[in-house]
Amino acid sequence: MFATLIRKEISEHWWLVLAVLALGCVGFIVLLVGVGFNEMGSYLAAIPWFCYTWLILVEMVLCNRLVVQEYSKKTQLFLEGLPISRSGLVVTKYLFGFVIVAGFLLGCLGLAVLFSMRQETISSRFLAIILSRVLLFLFASWSFFFMMGFLGRYRIAIYVAIAIFVPLVLETTSFDYQAMGPFKLIEDRLAFERDVFPVSDLLLTAAIGGSFLLITIFLASIREGTVAGMLAEKMSYREKVFITATIFSLMLVFFVLDERKQPDPYSLRHAVEQRHELFVVQVESLANSAKADELSQQIYEDLEGVTQDLALPDPPDVFIVHRGDLDPDQIERAKLTNARGFLMRVNYTSDEWRYEKLRAFLIDVFLSEATHYNAIHEPRCWVLEGYSEYWGRRMGKATTWDMNAKEDLRAVYAASVGLESSDVDDWYQLRERLGQPIIRSVACSGLVFAENNYGRERVHRFLRDVLGGDQPEDLRSDFRLMLRPIDKVWQEHFDVNYEDFKTAWLEELALLSGKWESHLQNIPRLAGRSELVKKSEQTREVLVMPDCQPEPAGGNIEIMFEQLKQFDRWEKDRTAKTQVEKYEARTAISLSRFFPVGSRLRWTVKVHSKELDCDLISGWERRDIK
Repeated sequence: MFATLIRKEISEHWWLVLAVLALGCVGFIVLLVGVGFNEMGSYLAAIPWFCYTWLILVEMVLCNRLVVQEYSKKTQLFLEGLPISRSGLVVTKYLFGFVIVAGFLLGCLGLAVLFSMRQETISSRFLAIILSRVLLFLFASWSFFFMMGFLGRYRIAIYVAIAIFVPLVLETTSFDYQAMGPFKLIEDRLAFERDVFPVSDLLLTAAIGGSFLLITIFLASIREGTVAGMLAEKMSYREKVFITATIFSLMLVFFVLDERKQPDPYSLRHAVEQRHELFVVQVESLANSAKADELSQQIYEDLEGVTQDLALPDPPDVFIVHRGDLDPDQIERAKLTNARGFLMRVNYTSDEWRYEKLRAFLIDVFLSEATHYNAIHEPRCWVLEGYSEYWGRRMGKATTWDMNAKEDLRAVYAASVGLESSDVDDWYQLRERLGQPIIRSVACSGLVFAENNYGRERVHRFLRDVLGGDQPEDLRSDFRLMLRPIDKVWQEHFDVNYEDFKTAWLEELALLSGKWESHLQNIPRLAGRSELVKKSEQTREVLVMPDCQPEPAGGNIEIMFEQLKQFDRWEKDRTAKTQVEKYEARTAISLSRFFPVGSRLRWTVKVHSKELDCDLISGWERRDIK
């Protein structure tokens, strides 16, 4: 009987199934092409978009054919005459549709894996993690839409209510649906989580999908299936009026009762305040009111100038808290909950404190917040980090190169180590290879080069386009970044091709590195490698062999390392542990802790350069502990 029922479904729906699957395949290929053009790091990044769009569309169409059409036309009455239980009938339809959609999903996933294997390693564990996440999401979503099919004439009203009220709830509350089971599985980091199975989210998603399936069987079986048949009948005029009135009444009540006020402005107690018409600067003054006042003035003058220079419509508020236990050049950023702006902790009362150390980082964060983080999009991130240093130069010698200027020397040092045109597009990788102070100077040199060759006015218009103006905070920003990539924006403001500009800029730095060789020869070049030593069946010792030429001036090096967590978190250098060691050439150094098998390690070697006035690193390395 089950085989007969499946043959019946195939003969009745095969043409629509093929048409919808073909359309879905075309849509997925378009998503793959979009991911490739936007350089999102992995073709697997197309899977979340696919699950939220084409996969759901296919599920809704199939559920409509398998359930809604069957019960609305009463043809299920003939099927109920077969020697098969109602629950068996429902489960057969459920599994028939699930297998089709699962095959469609796995085919698209396989295509994405094939494309990804050309540029990254796909391990069996990584593949198992992705499969578990997408298949459990499919189970939950398919169960939901299959259940909705049995709600018959009320399903449209429920869909409308969901479409209206869910965005309102998300906008007016701090509820984060992406932190929940099924949505947590299909998040942006799916393409990069390689080691950890999200067990709790998998179990929660399985429970949700199972609940939907049980409700479906209950609706199909209660009162010998008459309830499902009644729900499938067309909605009466009275029901339409009642449901429409109910939805509008609930919307009215929601808006009337909604106290969606702007969050109370965040404020520091005992703080010096500088107030602009668009933003506020507060510096905690308990430690030293005179220095707090001076610092608030410096910050205000810079941010006022940046706001005017880039025509920022909604810049964030800035709060500075004193922390006497921090190093003079250490900056900690804290996230404000339900408040506008951002907070930083610094030790501004130290004798070694210099505002210049804070300025670039401050402007970085200020512009990131003002652009709703559109400016940190990797292909254009160099513009953001370059501007934060370029702003401090514009009042002086922005159009000249000076080997005694540490910012210029950093950029030329980076060129002597090795820079390529592709590094500008892979900015995050370059940051991990050379460190942020170095690449910020590299980015600044790009803006200085553009000003030297194309004029300050053109550079200014380009900067306003990329960093300024009213930038949307919703999905429009993604489409904007897709339709106007950085090379297209560049071409709109300059006569030279973007690739030609990058090549000429880096050639200029390479030429300067030859001219300034005497200034560069005493600056260390760092490298390092690691080895694993078995300590037990479950633990490994890590040996690091640093190479520093010439040897560090103080004789010491630092090794920074951390055990990597799940990839749904940003990796931050300041969370790493630091181990100070006496440097000896070709000598292995054991890290201060052992690591469990199956974990991952991130490490680098660091020394401070007095000539460049910043830290140099050997480049962050990642290693699987096997």
